[in-house]
Amino acid sequence: MTIEPRIADTATPRMFGRHEYVLPDMPICNVPPHKLDDEPHRWTYVRALLLEICDVLPCTPLVLLDRLCTDTTAPPTATVITVIVQDTDDHDHTIVVRRHHGGRNGDGWQLTVNGAIPDGGTGRVRPSPPMLARLIRDAITAQQPTDVGSATD
Repeated sequence: MTIEPRIADTATPRMFGRHEYVLPDMPICNVPPHKLDDEPHRWTYVRALLLEICDVLPCTPLVLLDRLCTDTTAPPTATVITVIVQDTDDHDHTIVVRRHHGGRNGDGWQLTVNGAIPDGGTGRVRPSPPMLARLIRDAITAQQPTDVGSATD
């Protein structure tokens, strides 16, 4: 399933170009489907990430969850985005993007795809949604078994 981002009517460049990312109906989602005036900036990133994944990897989105991880004495220590998609072969793929704030090593991010950290899946500055979607696609493609084929007589 390919989902095309809707072009915004504004002439001013925004975080991800001139696209307004609008989510499709999904069974499990805690992010509004379209931009709200007073929403956190991270929701734009979350929507963009899901739609970019669906653009580079033919899939159907099943779950999109965004949550803040906090402790009781400090501001949020991490944001976690969880995405579950189903590919055209009916395989489910779980993607988790964790961005941690502060701490002993400073800010950073980590990606897991089906429980594994792919090459390039950690760093200090989180990639843009299109770049991260391509990294996810490459990780999923690398995990899939390849057909050896049959010998012909």
